[in-house]
Parts: sequence; C-alpha cells; structure tokens
Amino acid sequence: METRKKNKKNTYEGNIKVLGKRIAEERKKKGLTQNQLAELCQLSLPNIKRVEKGENFTISSLLAIQEALRIKGTELMQGIWVTLRELD
Repeated sequence: METRKKNKKNTYEGNIKVLGKRIAEERKKKGLTQNQLAELCQLSLPNIKRVEKGENFTISSLLAIQEALRIKGTELMQGIWVTLRELD
C-alpha cells in the first residue's frame, strides 16, 4: 500500500513538472520573459518561477497564466491525467 501511494505521488509530481515545462515553452513561444508574464498575470515573479519548475501553485495562478498566454486549458493539460482519486 505504501508503494502504491508513493507511485501516485510520483505520478502527480511528474505531471505537475510536465505542466510547468509546457507553460515555460508556451511563454517562450510568445516571446515573453518570466517577468513580462508575471506582469500580464498580475502574479509575482517568484510565483511564475515556481509554476514553471513544477512546484506548488494554485489553480487561480494556473488560470491567470493560461489566460495571459491565450492557451486553452485542454491544450495545456493534454496527456496529463490526474484525478482527485489519485491524490488520496
């Protein structure tokens, strides 16, 4: 059981890191710096850095970034399947 929980955590953390990388890639495609994205999102620069590293961030931060980058959530989340059940 402990191994199963650890694997789920690793999957979740891995998915968050993939999401962060995708955000960084989209930002770069748009020709934006992290600082410019932070200004567009009205978020702090450290917050943007955390998101792109796949560290702890909020849904509201993710939505603000998605809106600023003008990308659909489905495009950003494609291939990332984390359900609430997996997080238990």
